[in-house]
Amino acid sequence: WTRFDGTRSRTVTRAAFVSGDAVTVLPYDPARDRVLVVEQFRSGPFARGDANAWQLEAIERAKPTRPLRIHLKIDSGLHRNGIPPEEWEAAVRCALDLERSGVVEITGIWSHLADAGYDNDRDALAELLAAVDQAAALGARPRLVHLAASSAGIREPEARLDLVRFGIAAYGISPFDDETGLELGLEPVMTVKSTVVAWGDDGIVQAGAGFADGIAPDAGPEAEVLVGGKRARILSVDVDTCTIASDAPHGSEVVFFGAPAGLAPHAEEWAAWAGTIGDEIVTRIAVRVPRVAVDATPH
Repeated sequence: WTRFDGTRSRTVTRAAFVSGDAVTVLPYDPARDRVLVVEQFRSGPFARGDANAWQLEAIERAKPTRPLRIHLKIDSGLHRNGIPPEEWEAAVRCALDLERSGVVEITGIWSHLADAGYDNDRDALAELLAAVDQAAALGARPRLVHLAASSAGIREPEARLDLVRFGIAAYGISPFDDETGLELGLEPVMTVKSTVVAWGDDGIVQAGAGFADGIAPDAGPEAEVLVGGKRARILSVDVDTCTIASDAPHGSEVVFFGAPAGLAPHAEEWAAWAGTIGDEIVTRIAVRVPRVAVDATPH
């Protein structure tokens, strides 16, 4: 496989459990009548010699009652489940046959960027556009062509095409190393907070959240929270609690990261303290932490 920096890894050997067919999982959104993942390689059927190891054939055998809207993915260099360029024509012809039979509707053509540098992104864009031209020459008429996610959506206008799949930027977190989310004008949309559950006269309190809740235990001595409107240093992260250098009274709100932006710590600060990336900070919050949707009105 190809790493994010463009170099190749060592050969990876995968084991495949081979048995009889049971089911092919096709995530389906009935509200929008769309299949989420279509062109997925199935290693089990391939290992037993199945010549049709992709999911287009599985869709055909499912015999849907109305055309399923699909997006065909060309592998433009990231090697994440896309159709290899040498197999693209055959895959498009197969999809067109299914479209003419009323099984599918080719709604889009897309790919992923490896984010390994501007030159790699430019090559991937060229690969995608060539695939679109080839598909058009064969008769495909997709309404959507898409490639960019957060980083290219912000810095590479030429890659925006018909839509941008914003991911981490939608959380207010920068996809770049040289510019923070706040510097980009992104607003954090996720706030993680607790309250002071234990306190004493020694300037030390405990908040009711710990690493079992997803608070990074390896954030180090620089990690801070917002307690009673002031930044305070975390002394330790335990299973269910955090010990904090503060004299805040019982019940005081403790904000680990999020709102208010610019005052409370940002997820990117936590990432720097823990030696990781913002993506991990926001996705590691445990399922036991209640999720509460607040004002989502555009402004």
